[in-house]
This record gives sequence, C-alpha cells and structure tokens, in this order.
Amino acid sequence: MKSFTFQWGTEPWKEGTAPSLLHVYVPVALGRNPELAELVHGVRAATKGDPLTHVGDEWLHITIYQLSSQPAAEIQEAERQALATELTRQMKTVAPFTITVGSTLAYGTGLIFDLGPDEPLNELRTAATRAFEVVFGSGATEYNG
Repeated sequence: MKSFTFQWGTEPWKEGTAPSLLHVYVPVALGRNPELAELVHGVRAATKGDPLTHVGDEWLHITIYQLSSQPAAEIQEAERQALATELTRQMKTVAPFTITVGSTLAYGTGLIFDLGPDEPLNELRTAATRAFEVVFGSGATEYNG
C-alpha cells in the first residue's frame, strides 16, 4: 500500500504543491445501518495491521464529487454558501434510493466498498455536478472521477 494523495483531476501535481480540494460526500451512518456496520467491522478485523490504517466510523463516506478547478483554500465563504444552497436545491431533485454495499475492493491506496446499482449514484453525482457548474461555471466540472 502507498499513501493516498489527493490530486487535481485534470493534470499531475508538481512536487510539493498538493492542494486540499473541496469534496461533496454522503456520510455513512453505521448506527442506522447495522448490517453495514457488521460488514465494515468484519473487513476491518480481517485487514487489521500494517500497511492499513482504518478510518473511524465517523469518517466513512461516499465521495460524490470534487472541485478540481481550484484549491479549497481559495474558495471564499460567499462561494461556499452559494454552493451549499445550490447543492441543497439540486439534491431535492433526486428521489430517495437504496444502494447495496458489496465487495471490498483493494487499491494501491487502500480499500473501498463496491456500491450498486450505479444509476441512482450517477443521478446524485449529476445533481452535484450541476450545483458546481451553477456556482463556479462549466470549467469547474472537468474532473472525471
């Protein structure tokens, strides 16, 4: 395993210039999902020890999108508020859905869980992308995750 390093979605980073990027996450509430909690804790038990360091339950999330057009530190408070407002508006267009958390997938930077079906997650991502475009323009959504 190697350390996970966030990077721009459109070009390689220059050494020493790793910015923090603004992300949209769906938090995962294990307390409301006992079967998921059992799966997560089972995977942690099976993969305990070097080279992995597991994140705490409070950090589990589904990454929906990242703004790769500018570092998070350059985003003004008014833009953050506008984005929060627009994300709220766009998310209201997405019907509630259920996903299945399946196989654990190993990557060079760690473990992730496979999610499905893709369609509702794609709809959620599309709604987030629209919010970024409304606030930051179409160039803000060039990142292809």
